[in-house]
Amino acid sequence: MKKNIFLFVTILLLLISTGCGKKENGGGTISGTKTMTCTKEAVDDNGYKTSEEVKVTYNSKKVIKVKQTTLSEMDSQIIDFAVSAGQQVAETFNKLDGIKLDFTMENTNTTKTVMELEFDKINPDQIKEVLGSLYNDEDDNFFDKKDVTIEEFKKESLKDYTCTE
Repeated sequence: MKKNIFLFVTILLLLISTGCGKKENGGGTISGTKTMTCTKEAVDDNGYKTSEEVKVTYNSKKVIKVKQTTLSEMDSQIIDFAVSAGQQVAETFNKLDGIKLDFTMENTNTTKTVMELEFDKINPDQIKEVLGSLYNDEDDNFFDKKDVTIEEFKKESLKDYTCTE
């Protein structure tokens, strides 16, 4: 049970710390964008499955937007606690510029997390403030970089995923 909660918190923190970025020129949709969809499934030691889908919108120069949807199976005895904790985390992160996080219960043993990141709206200082002592300046975080290319994003965040354009 504690393992599932630790796994959930770890995955959530990894998503926040690796899936964020910013771009110097703000503004709406840029022509010439492409979308890549990546998927990954894993089964933990207890036999619970996690399915992830990541949609990355990018242009020839940088990643613009990322939407990650995760379905996580867990012990039905802890799902209410996991959903409550996830919703509290989502409430905090939804106050940040460029981040939208939604955490819900799909059924009696599955949660759904949807995180959307708009790189041109993200404020790295806000993220550092929210993460506090969990933020590590020595890590290679995407939100520390001026721009993130699709190649960088794939290398750092999508290593074990199957991707199609």
